[in-house]
Amino acid sequence: MIGTFCSAGAVVTVTAEILSRYSYRHRYGIPYRPRIYGDYRYREFVVKDDGPMDSRLLRGYRSRCVSINRWGLRGPEPLEGRKRLVVIGESEIFGVKLSREDMVWRRVLQDSLDRSRPGRWEVINGGHPGYSSEQHRLLWDGELMESVRPDVVLLRFGGNDLSMAYAMGHRWNRESRWPLKFLWGMNSVQTPLQIAMMHSCLYYQGKGRDFYRRAFGDVLKTFSEEKRNEALEVVMDNHRKILKIAEASGAKVAVLSAAGLEQCLRDGEDKGPLDALNENWRAFSEGYGPTLDMCQDLLRDDFCSDMGIPFLDLREYLSRREDLGTLYFDGVHWNDRGHTAVAEYMEKVLEDLGWLDPDR
Repeated sequence: MIGTFCSAGAVVTVTAEILSRYSYRHRYGIPYRPRIYGDYRYREFVVKDDGPMDSRLLRGYRSRCVSINRWGLRGPEPLEGRKRLVVIGESEIFGVKLSREDMVWRRVLQDSLDRSRPGRWEVINGGHPGYSSEQHRLLWDGELMESVRPDVVLLRFGGNDLSMAYAMGHRWNRESRWPLKFLWGMNSVQTPLQIAMMHSCLYYQGKGRDFYRRAFGDVLKTFSEEKRNEALEVVMDNHRKILKIAEASGAKVAVLSAAGLEQCLRDGEDKGPLDALNENWRAFSEGYGPTLDMCQDLLRDDFCSDMGIPFLDLREYLSRREDLGTLYFDGVHWNDRGHTAVAEYMEKVLEDLGWLDPDR
């Protein structure tokens, strides 16, 4: 009797899972793929800084998922005798949620360059989760830039300024920081049971997907025009300052566009992949999203044009991929497939610019 009951239960469960996966693909237009996160204990490696930085990455930190080197940047200890490529960016550049270091764009690009140009390049991950453009400027305006001495610098930041101004409203100014408790609250620790359950589409569809609500609470509202313009000016100002700092060190500089899933979906294109990741993305889109798009347009049409530097439109590249909807953990952060795609794009555009082989 017990055996019959268990067999019947197994048949029902398998049938429900098959139907759930069929429903998922029919509804969202993409196959279900488990979202397994790495064990990111931010309280351990994002620490208080008593100076104007407010927070920093803990030098020498090592875990199964994250390594912080002596410069306070994610990745292995620096090599000597190589040209250096640095990407200064936010949480998606840092590589949040990935379960292994070799999944991060930096490692993918490093391995590819080691095959095509052995011993010539070192790739540096300058991503910091939660950093504003002001924090990035403070970090690189001093000993760090002198220590790294990069040959190529890509700038990919500003989103945190805009999201903070959106969330904080009239309380925001250029000195604002995400509170350390907020950063610590981003922990993406999954128990073995949760990891096992995430392989079930039936479980995933039932648990809810509320990334934007968890990130922004109940502040999904209209962006104040005054604060929007103020935040945009701060972002542009810090791009100018970091550009000057990097060029003074001898580096070639370009701007890399933001490339959240919504920014990559073409006008009129089915938004099913966004629905699959986040149930309330439309509320976010109507508030903060247009300002992020405006920022990218200003960086391309005004900043890069005025400064005479390249604008690398990652949005355009990803939007042409048929697997676009499968490249993200949420609407902002790439999964392992996304990081591989980003690394491929970086190598291609830098080759096209002639920056990877400057001596030829």
